[in-house]
Amino acid sequence: MRGGYQVGIAAIGGVAHAIRWKGTAASAVDQAKKMLEDSAAVASIRAMHTQLYKLDLIDTITKDNVQGYSDGLKAEFTTAANSFFDFVYTQNLGVKDLLTTNVGFAGPLMASLYGVKVTGTAVQQVALADRMGWYSQAPFLTLWALNDEPDSIHRGVRINFDTLCVELVQPNQVLPSVPALAASQTNRERYEALTNTCGIPCHTVYINPVGFAFENFDGVGRYRTTDNGEPVDTTGSYPFADGTQSYSGAPELMQIIANGEQAHQCWAKKMASYALERDVVETERPVVEQLGSVSQQSGGSLKAVMLALIQSDAFRTHVGGNP
Repeated sequence: MRGGYQVGIAAIGGVAHAIRWKGTAASAVDQAKKMLEDSAAVASIRAMHTQLYKLDLIDTITKDNVQGYSDGLKAEFTTAANSFFDFVYTQNLGVKDLLTTNVGFAGPLMASLYGVKVTGTAVQQVALADRMGWYSQAPFLTLWALNDEPDSIHRGVRINFDTLCVELVQPNQVLPSVPALAASQTNRERYEALTNTCGIPCHTVYINPVGFAFENFDGVGRYRTTDNGEPVDTTGSYPFADGTQSYSGAPELMQIIANGEQAHQCWAKKMASYALERDVVETERPVVEQLGSVSQQSGGSLKAVMLALIQSDAFRTHVGGNP
């Protein structure tokens, strides 16, 4: 490795130019620590999470005569989502907090869905006592819903893809439409009847168990305990990389995911790909594992993982080893 070469901090730190230094990776970290505190870094990490969690799709939400929903929620959802990811980053929090914090953000329309109080019309920080992390917040829950009912399949798919980095088998046939609820049928029973005979384990093993953990939240993210007159069933089990575990609902599932290594390595992989502006290759698996370890340790912040990446050869060289 030679000193005096450029390092493309722009993608990871949001600064619109590269930095140049002479010497070791440690000197790059010193520079990066300052840059990661810049407002441009906040904007860049916000952009990363916008891509990761498909936040641009919020503007495409449509609802037909759903009580409590109005199109004004779209602007609140976007602002609240951005504020949440900004909060995690600027407060030196990490992946565990993305998954388990009860801090959220809401304006007056969202506050009504959450059952909390806000003052004025601005989106502001609130405590969501019965919710854990991003996946229990109204922007995610409303985006992945069918009118006023949970879209259990897509909620499960998104968590598998975006937080667990599970490569699900793509269906090789035209998928049937989700049927209307039958009399006394719960949303969970409807999806089980739709997917249990699909012939592959993706739904029954990976997708449905995760999606069903969020049956306590309806199509606009309101908390519920009954569905079509029946008690909501949020129980399940999932084959994590470090073993199958059972859970009673979304809070317990999120705690299990936050305590395991899979989500930390997944976020590290997504961040590294964003920072390197390319796919992470198989030979870089040790780098991802090391970054995941940094994330998983006590106090492992998003910034700490980024700084660990900057020290790695993967960040400081082109693929193939050329500086």
